[in-house]
This record gives sequence, structure tokens and C-alpha cells, in this order.
Amino acid sequence: MDSIIFIFMKERSLLKIALASSLIGLLVLFFVSSKLEIEENSIKELDNLNLDQDIRVKGVVSSVKDTGSIMILDIAQPQTINVMLFKDGNISISKGDFVELNGELKEYNGKKEIIANQIEVFE
Repeated sequence: MDSIIFIFMKERSLLKIALASSLIGLLVLFFVSSKLEIEENSIKELDNLNLDQDIRVKGVVSSVKDTGSIMILDIAQPQTINVMLFKDGNISISKGDFVELNGELKEYNGKKEIIANQIEVFE
């Protein structure tokens, strides 16, 4: 009987330790993730970066082509890069808009381009 009570108390202690460790781990992840931010890149720097890297770029939209589900943008800083944006709603971007975008650096036909995950238009 005493051994059953001991095992039960041991299991409760382990459960408390596991719950406390999980909560501490979640708090650490929350604070670390809030400090992580994608560094802003210039278009000129993109040739030195690895493909599939997350990047942030600001610039002026120099051309827009809307195919329905995809927008193809040229962003200028003065260098220009193509940006592919897969639309999932009503997005209004016009030539001359100043934008900031987060995305992944890819290569298409030997040229680097950005597949945008998020775009913000500043008016």
C-alpha cells in the first residue's frame, strides 16, 4: 500500500515538473520570437544572399501586372527586382506606391526575384 502511494506522489511530482517546464519553455519562445525580425535588405545586396532566404525590401512600385490570382510587380530602389504576389483577396497596388514587403528570395530564368508573403502599401 505504501509503495502505491509513493508511486502516485512521484507521478504527481513529475506531472508538476513537466507542466512547469512546458510553461517556462512557451514563455521563452514567446519572448524570443518577439525579438526576431527580418533584416531589411537593399535590392543591390540580394545578389550576395542565399536563395530561399527570408528578406524584407522597401521600394517604389515601377510597374504592376495583375493576372487575377497573381500580381507581378517591379520594385525600384534605384535597382529593380521582380516580385510575385499570390493574391488571396482584394489588393490595390498601383505604379508609384511605396511598399514594404517580406518574402523569399528565389531565382527564375537566371534572375533573382522575390515571392512576397506579406506586402504593406504606404500612401
